[in-house]
Amino acid sequence: MKNNTEELYQWGEDMLTFHLPRWHELPSIDLYMDQLISLIERYLAPLSIPDEKIITPAMVNNYVKMKLIPSPQKKRYNRVHLAYLIVISTFKQVFSLSDIKTAITMQTVVMSEKDSYNLFCEEQEQALQMMLSLILKGGALNSIDPVVMSAIPMKFAALAFANKVLVQKVIHIQPENEIK
Repeated sequence: MKNNTEELYQWGEDMLTFHLPRWHELPSIDLYMDQLISLIERYLAPLSIPDEKIITPAMVNNYVKMKLIPSPQKKRYNRVHLAYLIVISTFKQVFSLSDIKTAITMQTVVMSEKDSYNLFCEEQEQALQMMLSLILKGGALNSIDPVVMSAIPMKFAALAFANKVLVQKVIHIQPENEIK
């Protein structure tokens, strides 16, 4: 159990410095599909499970068809596509694509895509740091007690569910005309 605790603690310490690229840090040149996929995987690798695909060309094509992201120009993708795909790739692990589309639309109605994306990055990093501080500084990993370690998934799964319920409620109470 001690090795698992140490591994989780090290991951947590590493994640405290996790940084999502802000709008101005995203490439300003157009990218081909393979470059786009490679960048997203690199940016989101610390958040993913090893050997699990974060995004594929088929997913990107489906997001275009579903109008979650704009169509590429001459098979090339720009900063806007990259930002949308980072948000979608992160949120799809928790929410339906329909809810993600609504949430993105709600946000981009009140602020620019650039500001919306930067806000997403800030909020995601703060949420990770808050969660990690509960584990690292709260002492959960200072104990090798199996009961304490086994409670971590349940505690944070319950928090994740509670947050999901709140987000879905806010999304679904918005009048249609406010988000179109």
